[in-house]
Order: sequence, then structure tokens, then C-alpha cells
Amino acid sequence: MTFERNPILEEKLLLLRARKYANSLASLDGVDAVSVSLLKEDDFLWHRQEMRKTYAIDREIEGIVYPLPVNADDLIQQITGLLDLSDQFSCYFFYEGACIITINGNSFRKFLMSFFEMQQTYDLGLIFINPDRILTVDDGEYDLFIYHNCAVPMNDDVLHTDGKDRHYSPFIRGISILVNTVGMAFYLGLSYVSLSSSTSMGGAWV
Repeated sequence: MTFERNPILEEKLLLLRARKYANSLASLDGVDAVSVSLLKEDDFLWHRQEMRKTYAIDREIEGIVYPLPVNADDLIQQITGLLDLSDQFSCYFFYEGACIITINGNSFRKFLMSFFEMQQTYDLGLIFINPDRILTVDDGEYDLFIYHNCAVPMNDDVLHTDGKDRHYSPFIRGISILVNTVGMAFYLGLSYVSLSSSTSMGGAWV
């Protein structure tokens, strides 16, 4: 006996699971509001591509590696330093590759600490917009791998994650590229200096 797929029912069940998980996130420290929506085909295209890079078996991206065990406070300091974010925040989670969970909060540090405690792991995949960027933490058997990247608009027509087409003149596009490049170099430089001077975590760029 075979059963035909019921896309409408599957969608409802997916949303139920996503909302249940979102409710657990809403109870975390530092969180003000959480919402759930279905992920459209053309939503967060750059973010999806970057996420696939981080979870590839043969990933060829640069990041920060920390041997385990890791002190949670030091890890959170590293993450907030990379993102230049500690208090008010807005970020997104992919859920089962088909839903997007939006989180708005008042303390990014508190959110991270309570999230790690709830999950009982350091695995993390966060999405941000304005500017478009991602941050992932892969909690492996022997070490942690942290990856952070920010999108730099390269074309005149850039489709943002809010679905609106924005048109950049060559001058504005050049300024945007320069600011993003300098900003990334500054954050990564600070992270490397902090990493080199830290003896408690022993992380290293790879």
C-alpha cells in the first residue's frame, strides 16, 4: 500500500515543528520576540550558499579553530567581537532548510549563553542582514570551527533579502566595497591579535 505525498499537510507539520522550536528560543535570556515564516525559493540566496560552504565535508574556507574544551565566556567574546555585536540584535535561523526563524533581542551575549546551555552544544548558524553576513560554529569531536563572512555587493542591481531591488551607482558601489573590505580586515585583524595573545583558548586561523 502506497501513500501520496500531501504537500499542504507536510507544510503544516513543518510549521508546527518550527514554531515549537521558536517557542523554546523565545524563552531564552536576552530575547524580546521570535517569529516564524516559510522560506521562499529566492530568499536569503547568498546566505544559503555560504551555509553550504561551512557544512561541506571537504570545506575549503578559512576560519578559526579552537581545540576542545572551550570556555563558553571566551567563545562568546570571540563571536561578539567578530560581529561587533553585544546588546540589541536581530538575526535569523534556517529551520530544516524550509523555514526562517527571526529573533529580535536586547542582549546578544545573554542570548548566546542561554542558547548554548539549552542546546548542550556549541553548534550555531546565524544569519544577519544590513549588512548581509553569516556566522557559524561547528562543534566537532576535537575542536570548534568558527566561520564569519560578509557579503559585498559587486553588481549594480543587488537583490536584498527583503525582496527589494536596489540600484547602486559605480561610486556608491565602490564605497560599499571599500567599507566592507576595510571593516572585515579590521575585525579579522582584531580577532587574530586577540587570538595570538590568548592562552586560555589556544585558537588558530586555518
